[in-house]
Amino acid sequence: MDQSSLIRSLAFILGVVLLLAVSWGAFKAVSEARADLNNIDSIETLDTDINLARAIDSLEAHWDRRLNYHFDVKQDPLYLGRVIIGFTYANQGYSEFEEGSSLRLSATVTILDDFPMAIVKYNGKSYVLKVGDSFGDGYIVKNIQEKKVVLNRKGKNITLYNKPINKPLDEDFRHGSAYSGEY
Repeated sequence: MDQSSLIRSLAFILGVVLLLAVSWGAFKAVSEARADLNNIDSIETLDTDINLARAIDSLEAHWDRRLNYHFDVKQDPLYLGRVIIGFTYANQGYSEFEEGSSLRLSATVTILDDFPMAIVKYNGKSYVLKVGDSFGDGYIVKNIQEKKVVLNRKGKNITLYNKPINKPLDEDFRHGSAYSGEY
């Protein structure tokens, strides 16, 4: 056997092996495609797809942590007397009551008549409330007006006011300044 016939027979054998490999790959691809077409109507469930189950469990745990997030502040951030040193309300402004008061009206927002809101301080915590909200020990907001909130607790109505200080107008207030000049 000469060298050229040996090369031809090896090339023939290599060609046959290559043809068989390509045929096997094509057969395998067609078989998998048919199997996928048969399974296209079946729905993936958490029982059949472990990665899907893990992803959903992770998202649910993250959502649960966000819903149950709670923070606490030691002091009322709306009590400006602590934030600005020497802060005082203008003579015709509205008085900030003592920090120790158990129930007081801090502010009302009545710009949008359909959605009035109030900030009520109760036992050291401030609540942003709208009509129908409840807070504290059974207080329910019945009505919110400018500088006035009506609450109901156990059938008894309680009215909270934002009372003005009874002092004459000073020069700063008449010119539009809402606060005194002491900082």
